[in-house]
Parts: sequence; structure tokens; C-alpha cells
Amino acid sequence: MARFQDLSVDLLYVIVSHLHSDNSLLRDVALSCRLFRDVSQRFIVRDAIVSYSPKFSRSKLFLRTLEERPDLTAHVHRLELVLLREDVHLPEEANTVKRICRLLTNLREFMYSSTDYKIWHYELPFPLTWKSEHVHDQVRRIDWNHNMTIETLYKCMELPRIASIYCRELHAMGSTTSDIPGLPAGSSSVTELRIGSALGLPLEEFRLMLRSPRCLQKLTFEFHDKTSTGIEAARMSWLLEPVQTTLQDLKISSPFGSRGANAAHSLADFSAFAALHKLQIPLRYLIGIGTGEVPCPSTILPPWLRELTIAFVSNDSDQSFDDSKTSWNIRALTSWLKNLQMQLEQSKDLTQVILEETDSNFYHGDLNRDHAHDIIKDVSGTLDDSRIGTFTLSCRSRMVFRSLR
Repeated sequence: MARFQDLSVDLLYVIVSHLHSDNSLLRDVALSCRLFRDVSQRFIVRDAIVSYSPKFSRSKLFLRTLEERPDLTAHVHRLELVLLREDVHLPEEANTVKRICRLLTNLREFMYSSTDYKIWHYELPFPLTWKSEHVHDQVRRIDWNHNMTIETLYKCMELPRIASIYCRELHAMGSTTSDIPGLPAGSSSVTELRIGSALGLPLEEFRLMLRSPRCLQKLTFEFHDKTSTGIEAARMSWLLEPVQTTLQDLKISSPFGSRGANAAHSLADFSAFAALHKLQIPLRYLIGIGTGEVPCPSTILPPWLRELTIAFVSNDSDQSFDDSKTSWNIRALTSWLKNLQMQLEQSKDLTQVILEETDSNFYHGDLNRDHAHDIIKDVSGTLDDSRIGTFTLSCRSRMVFRSLR
């Protein structure tokens, strides 16, 4: 009779691989016998999570495990640190995290989830090694839920296989554009960037950085400070000019547009972005603020756009909003959508237009939920999602509450 001991390690590896998503079951298998332990532990450490404990340092325990079992280091593909800031800021703990990362030469994804982030915190030591040391050449994804300088972002983009980078806040730390050691144009493999900002995005430095990716396809701006104005609509095409031939998906989560004296005429222009298929922008990027002539959709939208999401700030719970501005927004958006409908009668590219509700406690808002449904009814003749011309117009509510605490 055949026994498990007669099976090759490679065959056992294939069998146990079907349990890779169930760590509890993998641990039970590891306790059954030594042979199963050696195989199942490879999958247990594949997605490693080092979390905070008030009683002891789990990062030190994980480091000890890796040092005692060097055969496991090559099997760690994903490392997530769910720690307090002092766990990676204090010299002893920072050195522990760095030693862990240096052992993981086959790391594919690295994530740091700060559980006590504050916008005034300065940059933490970044534990990955850079291109010159060839230790983390396999890293494809970095999620850094903390602040990051432009200099560190450049170093992340130097990794030879990097595809996706996220940082919660990008800042320049007082550096000027001439001080930043940029990468040669088209030298980075990154295809997706998610950039957050709480204190103001360094536009000049960021635009210079956008020259580095060979083919940046997806870009997301997340503005976490609701008292800021984000990026002025009129500067958006200038800011993204280095990637206008490759960008396919753009999301701007800032609910605000410009607030300056020329705000009514500050509109975004994406007409030169021929590769852009999916776009999410604030309402004000399309119609401006206050009174004025409603722009023609064809002059500001990408030529091959397939999905458009228009985010408006809800004033449902705000009794102090400006009725005159809200009324103008309703008329302007209704007129803009009707113009869009007429221009797309012969087109099959744009198939979905979504009005998405967001929320802010610091601003009177653009319009409310009922207004959005009234606009849909006015444009399409029905309150529910409807087919008008060649695209589907709908409204979805997604209340967004972000706390700086």
C-alpha cells in the first residue's frame, strides 16, 4: 500500500497548493507530520502579515523564524506590515524590519499599513533596497500607507519589475525640482500609480517624475484633506502631458475644483488624451463654478472615452448651501449631458456615464441626491438607469467619510 512518505515533495507541493487560501487548514496540516509541515509552511509564509501586538514585537519573532528557517525565505511573496508608527520608526524596530526585508529576496508585493498615521508625521525609513543592490528585483507592487518623498518614489520606480505603487501622501520635503535626482525618460516599468496628498501635491516635481514610466496606464489622485482644493482643473492637462499618449484610466477623487477668482473658467481639458478610456473627475472640472457658458463636451473629453464618472459633493445634510450656485450647477450639468447625448448619437465608444455622490463636511456641496435623479429624469425621461442615445446614464450613491484622526 502506498504511503504519503512515498510521494515526491513536488507532488505533495501540488496537493497542498490547493489549500493556499486557508491558513487555518494549512496550520492543521503542518501539525500532522514533519513531511507535511515542511511543505505546508511554504504556503503559510507566502502571504506574510506582521501585525502590532502590545505585549511583544511580532516583527522580531518573524525575523527569528526566517533566520532559523532560511529555506522559507524564498517562499515569501507578499509581506504586509500592520504596525504602529513607532514600530518602524524607532531605530531598533526599523533595523528589524530592514533585516526581514533583506532576507526576502523573492518578494513580489510589499505593503505597510500605518494604523496611527497623522498628516504631520515625517517620512519613515523605507526598508526595501534599491536597484544597485539587486535584493528586491522581483518586487511588482508597493503599497506605502504613509507619507513618501519624491526622492523615495523615484527609488521605488527604479525597481526593475515594479508595476504598481501607492503612497498615502506624496511631498517634496522642501526640495526643488533641480535637487531631485530624476530617472531617464521611459526607464521605469511602473504601469499604475495611486498618489495621495494631504498637504498639497508638489506639481512641478510630480510632472517631472511622470516622464520616467515607459507606459503608465492607470493613475489615481486621492486628496485626503477635504479643506484643500486639490489640483486646479486648468492645470490638469499640463500636469499629465508626459503620459497623455499612454494613460488609459484616470481617477481624481478630490471633490473640489478651483476656488480662485477665475474658478468659473477653470475647466479640465482631456481632449488630447487619445488612449484614455475610463475617466472619473469632479463635477467642477466639467462645468466650472458659478455662472458662465457651459463648455462643449467634445472639446474637453478624450476622443475614445468609454466610461465617465462625474463626482459631485452632496449637500443633502447641509442647510447652508448656496441656492444660486446649486441652481446653476443643475442647469449647467443638465445642458452639458444633453449636449453630450446629441454629440454621441453616431458613436459607440462612450457606453456609461455615472453621477457619483461623495460627501464633505467642509463645503456646501454641488447638488444633492434628488437633484441628480431629477437631472437623469430630465435628460433620459425616466428616473431609473436608462439608455439614452448610445450610453447609459445612472446615479449611484457612495458616501465617503475620511477622518484625519
